[in-house]
Amino acid sequence: MKNLLLFFIFCFLLFSVAGGQSKLPLDTRKYRLELPDYWKPGNKIWRILSDKLPLVAGELKDKELCGDDCNPKYRIQFEISEPEIFDHYPSHVSTYRNKETWEFTTFYGFSCFLLLTNDKNELITRFILVDTNEVWQIKHRAELMSYKPSLPQKLSLLSTSYYWGANATRDISGYVATTGYVGQTPFSYIINNEDKLAPVYRDLMGIVDSKIRSW
Repeated sequence: MKNLLLFFIFCFLLFSVAGGQSKLPLDTRKYRLELPDYWKPGNKIWRILSDKLPLVAGELKDKELCGDDCNPKYRIQFEISEPEIFDHYPSHVSTYRNKETWEFTTFYGFSCFLLLTNDKNELITRFILVDTNEVWQIKHRAELMSYKPSLPQKLSLLSTSYYWGANATRDISGYVATTGYVGQTPFSYIINNEDKLAPVYRDLMGIVDSKIRSW
């Protein structure tokens, strides 16, 4: 009975705290900036956005940036899409013995926005950071075995006549065993390594970072 009573007291306190947090009064003098962990608080990007956004969004003019302990009227949310691969282009760099070095250029695009929403989560303005019509590229180098297809195992030699005296002839015909090796073409490498050639999250965020810093 005692344990059951303690359980109900714990649940009451838990819901009371949660309810208190959700019932924070709406603060119309502040806004919240919600960015991914790529930019830690104190990063220059936070300062640039907090300085520039109130200049282009009338809703944020003369409003202060707040933390997690407030219920602001407006929020700036971050949105980024997955990359879309447009094409791959292989470029030969060098050859050494049976190995070739290739550089693969991947052309891709993606989109990134800052979304201004109100306390009802209604979209007010979408600020474009990276548009879908922009094309980016990333390079990757790989060393491949040279491609040399195997020849047939037996090749018939043309008969050749050698003269042994005035009227004597000797025909020689035979077979030769050939060896070859099949390496990898750059196009097969692309097909088998699409994930390796694709941009990663850090590549996309690096582009967004440069865009914001250029404001």
